[in-house]
Amino acid sequence: MASSMSLNILEAQKNAVIRMLNLSTTSDASVPLSAHTSSRSGGAWSEGSVTWKVLLYDKECQDRLATLMKIGSLRQHAVTLHLSIEKERSPVVEAPAVYFVDPTEDNIQRIVSDLEKGLYHTYYINFSSPVSQGLLDALAKGTVQASSVLKVAKVCDRFLSFVSLSPNLFSLNMGRAYEELHGNEDSRIEACIERIADGLLSVVCTLGQVPVIRYPQDHASQLVAERLSAKLKALLGRKTAHGTQSLFAASSSQRPCLILLDRDFDLSVMIAHTWLYQALVHDLLGLRLNQVTVPTEDPGGGMGGETMAPPKPKKFDLDHSDALWAKHAGSDFPNAAMAAHEALNEYNTKMAQLTANRQGAPDADFSTSDISSALNALPEMTEKKRSIDSHTNILTALVNEIKARQLDKFYEMEEGFAGSGTAAAATRELEALIRDRNKGTIKDKARAVLTLFLLKPSLTSQQVEQLRGALRDVGADSELRALDFLQKLSQRKNMRESSQMTELSANPSAGGALASLAARVGDQVSRGLLAGVKQLLTKRQLLVTKAVGELLEQKAGGHFFESFAYMDPRAAALGLGPEARVRSPFRQGIVFVVGGGNYVEAHALQHTLGGPEGKQIIYGATELTSPCDFVEELERLGGASF
Repeated sequence: MASSMSLNILEAQKNAVIRMLNLSTTSDASVPLSAHTSSRSGGAWSEGSVTWKVLLYDKECQDRLATLMKIGSLRQHAVTLHLSIEKERSPVVEAPAVYFVDPTEDNIQRIVSDLEKGLYHTYYINFSSPVSQGLLDALAKGTVQASSVLKVAKVCDRFLSFVSLSPNLFSLNMGRAYEELHGNEDSRIEACIERIADGLLSVVCTLGQVPVIRYPQDHASQLVAERLSAKLKALLGRKTAHGTQSLFAASSSQRPCLILLDRDFDLSVMIAHTWLYQALVHDLLGLRLNQVTVPTEDPGGGMGGETMAPPKPKKFDLDHSDALWAKHAGSDFPNAAMAAHEALNEYNTKMAQLTANRQGAPDADFSTSDISSALNALPEMTEKKRSIDSHTNILTALVNEIKARQLDKFYEMEEGFAGSGTAAAATRELEALIRDRNKGTIKDKARAVLTLFLLKPSLTSQQVEQLRGALRDVGADSELRALDFLQKLSQRKNMRESSQMTELSANPSAGGALASLAARVGDQVSRGLLAGVKQLLTKRQLLVTKAVGELLEQKAGGHFFESFAYMDPRAAALGLGPEARVRSPFRQGIVFVVGGGNYVEAHALQHTLGGPEGKQIIYGATELTSPCDFVEELERLGGASF
């Protein structure tokens, strides 16, 4: 269970996984489901107090582990083999096996098959979310039939069915959730709501605090809130009924507020082009699970008149342990490029100093302390060089994409859509951009049209058809179905009449703040990197920051405070009435978007409301969906009956 004083979802989940790997027989983040606990955990694979073990996972849990631990970290916790449960495996009969899997029928069958084959010495079975009684009965029956009851050391729920991407960012890794929730199959919608509630239950249990829940009524988030509240009340009741160790802090003066939002709350931010570093890496290079693959130039290619070797794909890790990434992932792209340039200069200066100190001193004067100092600096310098090389390659790949598609033109135009300009002027400007075959892909142009449709409620049907015709003329086909869906959605929900989508912040000089960036970068390489890329600054204030700020401050009379429903599972479990409502401002907030989220909103919340003196905020979503993937969801919905 995490400390009540801090909201760090990554640290809390990592600690829970470490307890699992350490074969903990008691855990404040798990609920034992089997009364049998065996002390025979090691066999010949035990060395003193260390028990070497095999870790088995399914694809979903492999993704959850990927952002928490590298291979070296697993070895630190005595994991000598880590394998997919979905593949054929050889017996390791002297080692205990730690299973970390989703509670599914297929996984139960795989575990029973392993028991029948006697693959391992003992079995620690950990489910990522609560296992149903039916699946638990199937596991028990299979264990008895395999004559392996005494080999099963533990079966428990771990409440870890989510992916932590940073200390304040998580995803349920549920692709196409928006599409599922807007579909016509009730069974699929029901299953989606259940998965979301289970995922949020895992987040809440891992953090160790029962939150107050705020949500808009008559939306999917209401169903999620009701389902989550029922699950929380059941867990709180289980403590009283069965005496099990509490998953939650007994009391806290800093209970968080869980704010649920539906994706329809603001669709434009999912589609529009962005200028933030991490969001660009996600949009253009396919950032996933804190990893990105980019083409890198072969340093040895093209020498001596030889043909230049084609770029080779290289994978880079981007997480909070990278200091430059941690500081500038939410920065505007040119600022991030400048930071990488400054880091390179700092590295070169430091290396030059170390070299000068060594070359300028006689061997007799180069003391043991000098040698020790140089050796101590080596790991830090090596890590800095790795980070700089990574960001140089990533920034170069981004610049190549931006220049090839002239994405700064799209971003600049879309930023203006939320301003005071007329719909007619915006339509003319966008139509000219669409018909310019040297700018952008068809998907870029479709995204711009969708963004204008969402941000300009005054857009007439004639102007929409004018833009539709321009898209059709440049080869758009499936992209037009996304526009069909938004038009149907606006008719059904009166969506476009909400003028609260986004607005320009009062920062008229922001664009000029970076206008001289290239001139201020005193290195020829950096000027070359940014040449031809417009120096722009994000200017829009997102609706999510307004809503979350108002709800956390408990501003009575405000639109969101009054329209969002209030639910307190802890008070309900204790039988308390409305008078027990929390009325003081919340210091901690968990913001979750049902139907897909994005890095732009995540960073906007931290920049606007977070910080050392601000709120502690965690942002999460069913999935962090790239703009192109989200548009494809809209396309499929537009092609189906709605």
